Amino acid sequence: MSNKLITSDFIKPIEVSSAQFFVNPIFMRKFGSNAPDRGYHLVSFYKHNDCYLPVGYLHYSPYLNVFLVGGGMTDGNVIKLMSEEQKEALKNEKGVLYFMLKYGFKHFAGKCEAFFGHIDIPRSMEVSLAAGFQKTQYPYLVANFHKPMSNGKINKLIDAIHEVGSF
Repeated sequence: MSNKLITSDFIKPIEVSSAQFFVNPIFMRKFGSNAPDRGYHLVSFYKHNDCYLPVGYLHYSPYLNVFLVGGGMTDGNVIKLMSEEQKEALKNEKGVLYFMLKYGFKHFAGKCEAFFGHIDIPRSMEVSLAAGFQKTQYPYLVANFHKPMSNGKINKLIDAIHEVGSF
């Protein structure tokens, strides 16, 4: 099955101006705080009967001329509502986070020169690398350079984002 099936049939990522309304209960459960109220937000909704339930979230925060990607989460309770066929399709497509990263890289490509993530969870790292991030010389810092730039500029950006710390 392809990403097209997931988006058209039962999961759709949508950029929203404020994600707190949709994801605060999930964000609080996962991170112990409210979802960010600045930057760009992708929320993936699962179509369940006649309702649309938030199943995933990613935050894209502009910094310098790049986006810092964080707050990635999925709602296992919503995934449990899916049919076995939908769960299998999602598994075949590497999951909600993978799908949202791929979508976000394309959707926001014109707004930044690169994407960065700070990942300290092995499973999240595995999914993020599969979606298009690459490891840097710093243990938890990953990058996706989707526009051509010199090695010098790449190295300066990596160092600058490393100085930010976790995000």
